[in-house]
Amino acid sequence: MLFPSTTLLVVSTFLIGSSDAMNVIVMQPDDLEYFNAWTPPPNVRSVTVEFPSVGLPNIERLRKDGLQMMNAYTASPKCGTSRYSTITGKYPSRSRSSQRIASRENAYVSRVTIPTTKMQNQDCSTDNLAATFQRNNFATAMLGKWHLSRFNNNQYTYSNAVATVQNCGFDVVDGLYIENLAANENEFNNYSDGTFSHNMEWITYEAVKFINDQASKSKDFFMYFNPTVPHGSNDIEMALTQFNCTDTANGSLDFEPIVPGMMGTHTTCESYRKSIFERAESADDYGPIWLDDGVGGLIKALEDNNILDDTLFLFQIDHGMTTKGALYEGGNKIPQFIHYPSKIVGGSTSNALVSTIDIAPTIYDFAGITLDYDLDGISWKGVIENANNEEDFFKNERCLFFEMEQDRAVRCGCWKYLKINDITSSSTTITRGNQFGLSNLEHNAFDLCDGIDEYIADDGNNREAIAANLYEDSNRFTSALKQQFEDAMTCHLERTTHDAINQFASCGPQM
Repeated sequence: MLFPSTTLLVVSTFLIGSSDAMNVIVMQPDDLEYFNAWTPPPNVRSVTVEFPSVGLPNIERLRKDGLQMMNAYTASPKCGTSRYSTITGKYPSRSRSSQRIASRENAYVSRVTIPTTKMQNQDCSTDNLAATFQRNNFATAMLGKWHLSRFNNNQYTYSNAVATVQNCGFDVVDGLYIENLAANENEFNNYSDGTFSHNMEWITYEAVKFINDQASKSKDFFMYFNPTVPHGSNDIEMALTQFNCTDTANGSLDFEPIVPGMMGTHTTCESYRKSIFERAESADDYGPIWLDDGVGGLIKALEDNNILDDTLFLFQIDHGMTTKGALYEGGNKIPQFIHYPSKIVGGSTSNALVSTIDIAPTIYDFAGITLDYDLDGISWKGVIENANNEEDFFKNERCLFFEMEQDRAVRCGCWKYLKINDITSSSTTITRGNQFGLSNLEHNAFDLCDGIDEYIADDGNNREAIAANLYEDSNRFTSALKQQFEDAMTCHLERTTHDAINQFASCGPQM
């Protein structure tokens, strides 16, 4: 062990059952808050985020009856860049689009942004979850927000957008939002012409239809479900009151999409949407309640088809909201729950250091799929099978990297090292650091455990406001430790630069 350790506790986490059937749902709602009950990282705001008074019973069912990863991270704290890492298992700096731009500009460090991180070439055709499951005879579907393809505004039609996403390995694409909705009703673009807004009933209806279709054929499936809710690009209250559930990106439906398990006893969209307001205490509750109802619709469809136990349902937010777009814990640390009753004991927790890049290899491992392309992520299935099997690696030896714009960060054990490559005002990490009083020197090191070998999640103890001096020895942050971090970061940058060839080995203590 080279890096200082962080305590890892695995509680009743192991695999059970022997069923060969398997379905997969990966769900990433857009811009959902990190609620206090999910143990967020130190919060730089003055208030924490509580559940609506009616709770989030369906999402909580996934958490409480499944496995909660207590140290889960997104590889990049923006919606599109996070989604790229989830579906490919690679760091977003490896995206072909980002590396082409870096090559053209002769830039050593690729710029990781939503416009530069798109799925092109092998990322789309072969090297992603959907394409891999499709090759292995799973039915595949994508519902909701995509955000991962380049698209010419002047050539946009809904059918063209569907065909573009299908090319990345999806048999079925519907309920599709190719990009974000515009910020308000006066800014609608060609993707959102003002005739529709957020529509959880529509995308959930299409998801349930897909589940029912595959269950009727006894066919295993992979579904990527990305609600636009509660993203602020269109006010949720406006979406609920000024639009109907028949108003969609694919035109006006000639029926109301009524979803069992989502809408309770309501038989019309109008009465159902009214119930959201009746259950909410403030406007902040509208999106989470609407989203949670959608999860209820998916769960009921799985139960009705007797496939809930054999479905790996992974739920996570795409990034933190406190320092969204910046490489602090409030942007990169995320809640992540895995509900898989036939394989994972409910009520399990793990402090293993995991990332969105690990989702693809872990799911492949559960599905028994042999990898046929290179990944940055590592399967954590072995930790679940035997807590002692890979525990030391995941808590003491593994390093996770985080990317945004041209800035980078890495966490190894208790320590986090931040390297700001772009020291201009265009760096979101610098801007957010200034906004929230966080340390944003060109080089930073943070002790996330505050010397006690356990991650500090206390709101009053934000470790990223306190930087260790990288150039002076101290009792804990020694010159040897400093060198390990600098070597790890150099390794990561070298292996993800645009001219690096097939360099996917992990960077860290075992470089």
